[in-house]
Amino acid sequence: TQSHKLVQIQQENDNLTSDLNELRVSFERERERFRLRIDDLNKSLERESADLKQLDLISFQRKQEISEIKQERDLLQNKLEKESKNSRNLENELEDICLLYTSDAA
Repeated sequence: TQSHKLVQIQQENDNLTSDLNELRVSFERERERFRLRIDDLNKSLERESADLKQLDLISFQRKQEISEIKQERDLLQNKLEKESKNSRNLENELEDICLLYTSDAA
């Protein structure tokens, strides 16, 4: 009976040891799976970070281009205003000349 109890305890111990070993193996598999997943996520994060840096650079370049285009537009607008003013002045001078000729002819 005591030896029977000892055998029973030994079987329980063996079962628990077996369960513990299965848990260790399962834990190691899961830990490796998570490590691989973390590696994948880190690689993905690095790629996305590189993509963001590239997009930031493109955005900066576009902003510079837009700024240059606006400056050019402003210069052309000023030039157009000057030319328009010169054109009105020339039209006024031409009208004055025409009036002089028509008054001299009359």
